[in-house]
Amino acid sequence: QIVSSEINRTEQLLLLRKRAQEKNAKAWDPELIFPQGTSWREMVSKELHRSVNVYPMVRTIDTAINHLNDTMHCVNLLVMVLEGRVFVSLQHHALHKHKPQDYLSMIITAIQRMKKNNKNYPNIAYLFEEMATGREGSTRCINKNYDKSIPKSQQLPYVVMAKYGGYAMPGILVPNPYFANLTTWNHLQRIIEDTSTRHPWKSRAPRGVWRGAVTHKPTCDGDFGNWGRFCVVVRSVQRPDLLDAKAVKKLRPRDPSINPNHPACQALPYDKEMQRVFSFVNDSVLSAPYYAKYMPFANFTQYQILLSLPGVMGGSYSRHLNKLWNMGGVLALWNSPHVEWYYPALRHGHTHIGIDCHSIVDQLVYFLHPKNQAKLKRLRTNARRIYEEFLSADGLARYMAESMEALSRRTGQHLILNDRSTRQRILKQIGCSSLDLVEIHTTGYVNFTVNGIPDIDQRDEHPGRGKFYFKLISRDDPAVGACAQLDANGDAALQAKSAMVGGQLTKKGKMPRKSWKWFSPN
Repeated sequence: QIVSSEINRTEQLLLLRKRAQEKNAKAWDPELIFPQGTSWREMVSKELHRSVNVYPMVRTIDTAINHLNDTMHCVNLLVMVLEGRVFVSLQHHALHKHKPQDYLSMIITAIQRMKKNNKNYPNIAYLFEEMATGREGSTRCINKNYDKSIPKSQQLPYVVMAKYGGYAMPGILVPNPYFANLTTWNHLQRIIEDTSTRHPWKSRAPRGVWRGAVTHKPTCDGDFGNWGRFCVVVRSVQRPDLLDAKAVKKLRPRDPSINPNHPACQALPYDKEMQRVFSFVNDSVLSAPYYAKYMPFANFTQYQILLSLPGVMGGSYSRHLNKLWNMGGVLALWNSPHVEWYYPALRHGHTHIGIDCHSIVDQLVYFLHPKNQAKLKRLRTNARRIYEEFLSADGLARYMAESMEALSRRTGQHLILNDRSTRQRILKQIGCSSLDLVEIHTTGYVNFTVNGIPDIDQRDEHPGRGKFYFKLISRDDPAVGACAQLDANGDAALQAKSAMVGGQLTKKGKMPRKSWKWFSPN
C-alpha cells in the first residue's frame, strides 16, 4: 500500500523508484493481493468497503442526524439523492465546471438505468470532491461550524474520482466523471465496438500506440507524468518496431540541468538518450521521429497495444483510458501509485501489461513474441471483460449504487432518509430551506456523429450548454418540501443566484449563453 496522503509527491516518487529497483518488484504497483478464487467484482467491493469502514460507524438516529447536518451544511461539496432525484446547492463551489456537471449527469442517468431494471438508488447526502488528487474534501467545507482540526479518519466521508498516492489515501473512490451521461456513453461504446470489429487482431500493427503532449512543470515535484511521456517518445524512436508514440504539437520536456540535486528531479532521471533528445528537440523544430499529426481516436484500433501513459500530474489520463478497454486491443498501463475505483481487479499479465520507463521495451518484446500469442489473446479478452464488468453503462450504475448504499449504512442515513415523514421532519430540523437547494435535470444525450458519420473523438466540454436545467423545490413536495425556500422572494433570489452560477463560467463574469437552460420552462 502507498502511504497516506500526508506524504508529498517527491517522497512518493522516490518510494516508487526504490520499489522498481528491488528484486521481485511488481510490474504494476497498485496491484492488490486477494485470496485465490476471489472474483473481480469481489475485489473491487472489498476495497470499497475497506475505504468506507475507515470512517466511524453511526449506529443511532441522533448521531445520524448530527452527521447529516454536518454533511448538508458543507454546501460547496454537497450532492443529495432522494427517491431517485438529484439535488445540489447553488452555493456549490464548482457547479459551473464541466467535471461536476458530468458527474451529476452520470448520477441522473445511472438512476434511470437502475429504474429500468426495477432497482432503487439509495437515498443519501454526501460530499463529492472533483479533483483527481484524493484531496480531503471535508477540510474544504465552507461550513464554518465544522471542526477541521479533528483527525482525518474521523472527518466527514467524501467521494473522490482518483487517489494519486494509492488506496490508503482518505476518501471513497467513485467512477471518474468523464463517463458523463451514461446514455451517451452507451451509445459511444456501440460506435467503438463497430469501429473495432473493422480491424481484426491479425490486421493490427504489433506495436504500442500513443499520441499526446509533453510539457513540464516549474518543479520536478509535479512532473512525473511529463517525464513518463517524454521517456516513451524517446523509446519509440529507439524501437520503432515496438512503439509508435509521438508528441502532437507540444514537446517541451524539462531542462535536466535545472535543480539536478533536488530529490524529485533525482527521482525522474534522464538517461543518455533522453538527455540527447532534449538537447535539440523543441516546438520550433518539428522533428519527424518525435512528432506526428493528430490521430483520430478510431485509428487506435489499428494497433495491437494501446498505451495508457500518465497524465500531466502523474495519474492516469482517465478520459483516454476509459475508452481503451473496449477497443479490442491489449492495454499497457503506466506504473504509478495512482488508483481508480476498479483498479483492485487489475493484474499485470492478466488484465493488462504494466510498464514504466525502464521496462516498457522489455515488456513489449516479451508479450509480442510469437510464442506468447495465447497470452495476448487472454489479455485482450480480459480487457473486454473489464469493460463489461465495470465500465459499461450498467456496470457503472451498479457500482455507483453499491458505493452509495455502503456509505449510507456506514453513516446511518438509511435510518433517517428512507421514511418520508421522518425525513421531512429532520430536514426541517437541520435548516434545509436555507441551503439554496435545487433539483437538477439532464436534458438528454449527445449523439456522437459529425455530418451523419460516427465520431469517437467528439466531446462537448462546454458546461451547461443545453445539458441541464435546475428546478426549484416546491413547498408542497412530499419528498423534500422541507428544503424549499420559505417565500416567493426566496424563489426570486434563488433564480438570481442561478444566473450567478452561469456567470462564473468565465473569469470576466459573463452571463450564460442563451442556449443554456438553467430552469425548467414550468
